[in-house]
Amino acid sequence: MKTHHAPTLFFILFCFLVTACQSPRGTDNQPQDSVTSDTGDPASQQRMYDIITATHETPGAVQDSIIRQLPPHLRALAAFYAAMGGTSCDGEHCLLTTALGLGKQGSSAHKELIQQFFPTDSVAKTVIGQDCYLRPSGASSFSDYVYLSIVDLGDTVKVDYKLLQYQQGKKNWTEGPDKYIFVQGKFTKIQRNLWTFVNE
Repeated sequence: MKTHHAPTLFFILFCFLVTACQSPRGTDNQPQDSVTSDTGDPASQQRMYDIITATHETPGAVQDSIIRQLPPHLRALAAFYAAMGGTSCDGEHCLLTTALGLGKQGSSAHKELIQQFFPTDSVAKTVIGQDCYLRPSGASSFSDYVYLSIVDLGDTVKVDYKLLQYQQGKKNWTEGPDKYIFVQGKFTKIQRNLWTFVNE
């Protein structure tokens, strides 16, 4: 009595080939970069810079390799945010300001960079007038960024962040996004959630 194994073998071979050709989702082996261009339209100029990434602790991790890729105007924007919120400040130094290559918090280089790109901004004038001083992390009141990202859309720039503001045992959070127009080498605020107590 003959047995026909051909259909069974064909079915097993077919299943094997289908399984081998499928690649599981989310296993793209390409390295991930924290500087990403937009998804979708290749003509778009959108680029996102993850300057501080969230971790299990506050502040988040300052990304030196990303900061080194910032063009001058976005470096100035990061310097401005380094004057409005802390990153493990110790009274003289803050991690983000140091990573930007500006030395001490409120150094001449720090203030001049902000002044160059924010000449008419009321908050920029205020932080410069205070030498960009931020209270040390762990003091009775201080601030630290959980994360901070800059999204460059060309003439418009968006800053997304989450900032812890600690005041004598109480925690408050301020979140972005903030938006600016960048025209003729200067930033103009569209919307900002930080330092709203300063009269515009």
